[in-house]
Amino acid sequence: MNSKQYWFLLAVTFLGVASACSAQQKNILFVRFEQKHFKQSELPADAFFSVFYRLQCPNPSSFRGFDARMVFETTKIAVVPKNSAKAIFADGSVSEGSDISSYIDGELRVLVDASQMFDTTNHLLFQFRTIVKASLADSALVIPTRFDALDGIDTVIIENAPGRDEVAWYQFAIAYLDSDVVIPPQKRDITISSDSLTIMSDSTAEAIVKLGNVDSAKIATGVFSSDIDTSIITVDTVYAVDSAMMITPVIAGTALQVQFSSMLTLQSGPILRIALHAKPRTDTIRTILLNPRFVISNTDNLVGSKVYDFDSITVYGEAQKDTTSSVVLAKPDFNDTDLRYQFGRLWITSESDLSSIRIFSQTGALVYASDLKRREPVSVSLSSGVYVAEVVGTNRHTARLPFIVVH
Repeated sequence: MNSKQYWFLLAVTFLGVASACSAQQKNILFVRFEQKHFKQSELPADAFFSVFYRLQCPNPSSFRGFDARMVFETTKIAVVPKNSAKAIFADGSVSEGSDISSYIDGELRVLVDASQMFDTTNHLLFQFRTIVKASLADSALVIPTRFDALDGIDTVIIENAPGRDEVAWYQFAIAYLDSDVVIPPQKRDITISSDSLTIMSDSTAEAIVKLGNVDSAKIATGVFSSDIDTSIITVDTVYAVDSAMMITPVIAGTALQVQFSSMLTLQSGPILRIALHAKPRTDTIRTILLNPRFVISNTDNLVGSKVYDFDSITVYGEAQKDTTSSVVLAKPDFNDTDLRYQFGRLWITSESDLSSIRIFSQTGALVYASDLKRREPVSVSLSSGVYVAEVVGTNRHTARLPFIVVH
């Protein structure tokens, strides 16, 4: 290989990597049409279908509207009421109060332009009511001919469509009658999780239990339970995030159990707030919500597996106060990198060469950022509180060092 071929291949490789990285940075709106099965002898007078969505947005976005058009196979399924300005139903969805729609010659047109960003914890976009005709053989088709987001979204992908091509649209079935070939609905593998949490010694904080990947799985009743390491934390009480949910918490020793029922089916997002109280201590220690269990009543049998993803709960001990300086009270969990804060300066020791540092407050706000060109203390004024230093080495290794400052 001569030098020209080498540089050409290197350039092609670089452009390919840059293109892949650019593609990964797109804000994507995923849209999914609810699919239903009916018995030939039990066709409903009218059938409601829901349209759900989810966002994948690595960049800042403001999803507040969309412009959609859908063509129906009118010999088998038709929207009602026909030729009406109210052909969609937005109650209980993010489109509520802002929908403009029409149904002309078998095409449903929906334009929603809200003044504010949608409540993205609600994954129901809108609903439409249809008549499923008895002459239907085995399925009724719909073709989305347009689905554009009005603000902050680069790409729209219809999840039902074969191939999920973002340029050409495909027809697919949303209604099935019993036949020799029945396509089962896709089960959802839901996730129950909580984010990392920090608590000062002998104080309280709230752990948020979240539910993910729910989509159209109809979850309205069930029980959440876990064990608590009561040598570290105790549970004060439990609250429901949504006023539509009624809960009965039982706290007995190391066991927590919360029975819940909701007037509305649960959507992805926070469902429970658990008020935790840290025991008094002088050291720093970590725990989690132990052995989580989520038992549900799933009326449409659309839930597959359940995944538990619970992050750590860190309790910072209360050490003796130094009347002459500010000091670091928490020992970070990294063997090769350490830090110390005194008299408005931050000393960092590491076996690796360091390139930069960022310091975040307990709420996640960035309070300081700087390059680390030389091994010397960083001058930074920090008030009393909990911080996390994110230190990046020249080898791109990143260490996150939690620490506490008192005055």
